[in-house]
Amino acid sequence: LNSHIQIHFNEMLYPLVEPLQPLEDENIYLVAGFSAVVDGLGSNREFEGTVSEDKKVVTLAPNETLQSAISHIIKVKPNEVGDEFENEISEETWVLFYTADVVPPELVSTVPESGETGVDIETEVQLIFDESIDTDEGILTIIETATGETFAEIDLYYWNLVTVEDAVITIELEDPLKSSKAYHVLIDAGVITDLSGNDYAGIDDPEVFAFTTGDFEPPEVTFTPEHLSGSIAVDTDLIIAFSEAITIEADGGITDENVASLVTFSLDNVETGEGEDVIFNAAINDDGDQITLTLPDDGDGNPTLLLGETIYSMQIDEAIM
Repeated sequence: LNSHIQIHFNEMLYPLVEPLQPLEDENIYLVAGFSAVVDGLGSNREFEGTVSEDKKVVTLAPNETLQSAISHIIKVKPNEVGDEFENEISEETWVLFYTADVVPPELVSTVPESGETGVDIETEVQLIFDESIDTDEGILTIIETATGETFAEIDLYYWNLVTVEDAVITIELEDPLKSSKAYHVLIDAGVITDLSGNDYAGIDDPEVFAFTTGDFEPPEVTFTPEHLSGSIAVDTDLIIAFSEAITIEADGGITDENVASLVTFSLDNVETGEGEDVIFNAAINDDGDQITLTLPDDGDGNPTLLLGETIYSMQIDEAIM
């Protein structure tokens, strides 16, 4: 791309002006023009020109480095120069050449996007480049950022999981990602190349391609007393604990005013053989991960106790998430 361009003639060159004198450096513009073809259109390029001592070789030195992988045109202008007998170059002569592709592929976007949150744990991974690419043996690593543990190592030459189409690499993960986890992606240098063999530098910085998955796992629920436990004290605490803060889709989420409507508390009526609702109060703690049930006081203000030798059941509404 830093090449100089030479035009060779079979005899000395003379500008066709009086008095007739051999071509000098300051008159090179009479001989040739130089342009690059960008998006199908020619664009003139500036250059410095020199002529050899024997006046048969014109050298063009572009003022800027040539662009990679595009067409360039050199034109010898008609009716401007000739030989010592004024035999002019009467027709335009030109040559087209194509510069080598020496620019490595550039990663322009990813799926998931870097910095994205709430990513689906079933996501595929995509790398989108600015030109068509190919892959060789080498590793793409997905790492759980908080722990530094490797979630997956994928050989980009392993076609069962990896698809390369034009400028896009698509990777299907064998296992879903974990919920609510931060991940980053690293890629070996040289495993991805463009079609001219220029190596992609890879990724060794955890911040270049990083994302966080959304919460796609329901909270775990623990009841106190435990399911099917016996010999429970009549004044035992009635608690429903969750592994994380819970909510509902309604505006305002779960509050002390609506939490009781999300819980069913009943006893088995031995006489009828059917469940019988038990009146209770409910409250949710400030962290939003625990519901406490209490029985209302009786008419005299005394606390109500559970009935002895009675089967009770607690159930939460499916709206809780």
